[in-house]
Amino acid sequence: MINIQLISIFLRINKKIMYKYFFIAGAPKSGTTKLAYDLSSHPEICVSNPKETNFFSRNSLKRLSSYYKEWVCQSESQYEKCFKKDAPYIWRCDGSVSYFDSTDAAIKIKEKHPNSKFIFILRDPVERTLSHYSMDLRLGYVSK
Repeated sequence: MINIQLISIFLRINKKIMYKYFFIAGAPKSGTTKLAYDLSSHPEICVSNPKETNFFSRNSLKRLSSYYKEWVCQSESQYEKCFKKDAPYIWRCDGSVSYFDSTDAAIKIKEKHPNSKFIFILRDPVERTLSHYSMDLRLGYVSK
């Protein structure tokens, strides 16, 4: 269970500039979607739509043969469209798990948003692997 009150206190301490950014990264199937969903109910947070823009890892993903390529923001304007324009929020959240092991995402994020925050989520590796395998099996990416 995520303590929204503690997160709210954290946000109020850091409330100086409009549209601060934080990024949720972690291994696939580690709970990033659940965390993003819970945070999206906070009035000061706008989670990107889709949650995983993969904008800052797009070059790494181009070199890979993976299903992350199903959605990748290719331009700054496309990335900006992933966030609501008219809501009175302060924080923008990008929850792309591809940032976790991207070779260049952290550098690009630091260049674009030097004061951004990060939340990294880890999970027991065996449980995570079994969960990921089950998802891949369900989606048809692997066969038994």
